[in-house]
Amino acid sequence: PNTYKSIFESACSRVFYETLAKYNFENGKELINIKEKYNNVKVLPFNREILEASQKKTEEFFQNQQSLDAQSVYKVWNNFKTSLRAWSKLEAYY
Repeated sequence: PNTYKSIFESACSRVFYETLAKYNFENGKELINIKEKYNNVKVLPFNREILEASQKKTEEFFQNQQSLDAQSVYKVWNNFKTSLRAWSKLEAYY
């Protein structure tokens, strides 16, 4: 029912952000552990060409979806992606 919609959205949002924070924290800790355990480990970026092709195909897929649900998912995903990129660019300052 609509009366519970905002409660449900709030709960989902909280779980999402808690999960994301835990994911980032645990991955950071594990990366440090791996680097300490295996001295010769090199962490390399993903191949730029593959990432760009994947991004292009994903955007094409969402833009070609006609249902309102798919368009809604695309809009939320695209806004999230834009915000995340803006935040991720801060790492260049450190």
